[in-house]
Amino acid sequence: MQIFRHFFRRRRRAPSFGPIDTRLESYLEDKCYLLPEDFNATALRLGTDSATLRSYFKDVIGEDFRSWRTRLRIEEAKLLLLREPGLHIYRIGYLTGFEKGNFSRQFHLYTGYTPGEWRKKYIPSPGGRGAAGRGRP
Repeated sequence: MQIFRHFFRRRRRAPSFGPIDTRLESYLEDKCYLLPEDFNATALRLGTDSATLRSYFKDVIGEDFRSWRTRLRIEEAKLLLLREPGLHIYRIGYLTGFEKGNFSRQFHLYTGYTPGEWRKKYIPSPGGRGAAGRGRP
């Protein structure tokens, strides 16, 4: 859960949205953002309607739900790229909730690298050459 604390940093003071905060924390802890559900299904999961959830993200989080969820999925993909170097890129995309063919494009938009480039940059290659120490993942 610690890795996702920064996703709440943008919070602003806003009118009370009831239990959405608590349910959203559970949503993060349970990694529900990896599920292939649409916005309306997510609103139901969080015990609210889509209009209220849309307002919550706009007023409290400061960005739209789709962008927020995509960033969560990219962060999860980065962890898998590091922890599972033998796992195929397409499989990581699938496991992190991306539709077929959309993962690499979204990953590149958010990181500036393709998943393969990112993995090579942050995983040292055999023999000492590699990316260890070249910045933060």
